[in-house]
Amino acid sequence: MARFFLFTLLAFGITTFATHLPSRQNSVCAIWCAANFASPGACTSQAAHGTGPCYTCGPLAANPAQALCSGTCVDTSISSANCGSCGNSCGSSDCVGGVCALACPSGQILCNNVCVNTQTDKKNCGSCDFMCPNPCPSGTTPLIFCQQGTCGFGCLD
Repeated sequence: MARFFLFTLLAFGITTFATHLPSRQNSVCAIWCAANFASPGACTSQAAHGTGPCYTCGPLAANPAQALCSGTCVDTSISSANCGSCGNSCGSSDCVGGVCALACPSGQILCNNVCVNTQTDKKNCGSCDFMCPNPCPSGTTPLIFCQQGTCGFGCLD
């Protein structure tokens, strides 16, 4: 009898909690929509169906990179106009992971915050931070180069 009573009490508690969960979410969304929109009707109406800004960039958003910027949901991890936070503009740079990064021209990559061509740069030959070595003996002038991402050299007397 005690097991039956405990089971009934547990089932009632779970049912009661589950039926009040959506109303709590609606309440959270209603408060958030009213605080963030001059006319919150559309926001709260969508929230009642589990959609809209409250679920995209508000308190019930699944993606923390989404933010409400000037009334629009924005992914601040990739938005150059709102990089990392609303209003943080990268100008002509790209937004990568919420941080402004230099936009490199075609054929170049970003190495230590500088655009380089790893096909010709002897300090970044083939990949970032791979410096072509100097194999020349002392007293000679090295001619070190990077061609098609491979180091080359010559030594002058």
